[in-house]
Amino acid sequence: MGYKYAPFDEKDRERRLARLRKKKQEEAEAAGENDDLDDGLLGKELAEQGDRWEEQKSDKEALAVFNYRLRSTKYLEAVIAASTAQADFNDKQHELGLTNVTDAGKIPREVISELFEGSQVSKVATAKQPDFEFKDKTGITSSEILAYAKAVVNECRMLTFGDEKGRLSKLISKLHRYLMSNLSTYA
Repeated sequence: MGYKYAPFDEKDRERRLARLRKKKQEEAEAAGENDDLDDGLLGKELAEQGDRWEEQKSDKEALAVFNYRLRSTKYLEAVIAASTAQADFNDKQHELGLTNVTDAGKIPREVISELFEGSQVSKVATAKQPDFEFKDKTGITSSEILAYAKAVVNECRMLTFGDEKGRLSKLISKLHRYLMSNLSTYA
């Protein structure tokens, strides 16, 4: 019983040989030469290219591994920078809160509502204590904003996914931009 399908190996070799012949003829015409091309020499060159393909494949794999290592190094440096900045923020939070914010009117609304809502909850909780008079909150200090930012960052660290995580990430960005522009010690 004979092989009933087309001889793919031979067809592929002929196609590659024709492509190489055409490429060599174009190169010869561009150089102003008019030599006849020998199929035997082209066949040898084609075989060498096949061998070089394995080398090129291993070179591409080595380059891919190098690029992955380079990216992982950059990500590691970014993680180190972020953790260092976070540790500095935690260590210097009390110093940062000594300076007042320059424009309290630009505090993000959700931060204001969260802080005033927390104040009202504290009022209800402390109203039951004897000899304690709670004063209503009239303003927001920089130390309260920094404490709220720290609480949001800690809450965002938890490994949860969903809309709340996205909202917290946006809130952290808003707080960071606000503090960068309105708290001189934060920058």
